[in-house]
Amino acid sequence: MKATVEDTAKAIQRSSQLQRTMQKFIDSWRAAGGKAAAKAKALFYLIKDSYAAGILWTIIKSLCKEMKWYDRVETSAKVSAMIIAALGTDGAALNAKIALIILSAVDFARKIANLEQLEEIKQTL
Repeated sequence: MKATVEDTAKAIQRSSQLQRTMQKFIDSWRAAGGKAAAKAKALFYLIKDSYAAGILWTIIKSLCKEMKWYDRVETSAKVSAMIIAALGTDGAALNAKIALIILSAVDFARKIANLEQLEEIKQTL
């Protein structure tokens, strides 16, 4: 994993296109505020632009280099299928999935906060 992060960081540093993509994503994410659909769209465009710039293949290759050949083939096939499906629907399916994940994460954080409040109430009784 460390090697993958290092490979990815080097690829981003070498590419002004990827640096612009990252900045565009950060700006879009911040502008989205609490809107899960807008955050999902920002994440989709990050993935799409990263794919176009070749960074996704850098990450995939780096992750796969320690795998056995048959695991590498399976992983590459799955990732390729997911990318084709996402880009083929112009991101609609992926955006929906990402939005649901973001909403679930927010809901989970609220539940944790509620548990903390419940614990505080228990201690005052």
